[in-house]
Amino acid sequence: QPARERDAATAAVTALAARAGAWAVRVHEVRASADAVRVARALEAYGESGTVPGGGWA
Repeated sequence: QPARERDAATAAVTALAARAGAWAVRVHEVRASADAVRVARALEAYGESGTVPGGGWA
């Protein structure tokens, strides 16, 4: 499978690794993986607080 076809899976696994406490991962598409980690953290914060970061809708 070409690397571009694995980007979504890599981003998902990166977010899971960050949640598990990994301090670094090696990826090719940094922006996609960083976005995935930010989204996962925001969802986790939402689940804990019941409020949407930034005051958006729920």
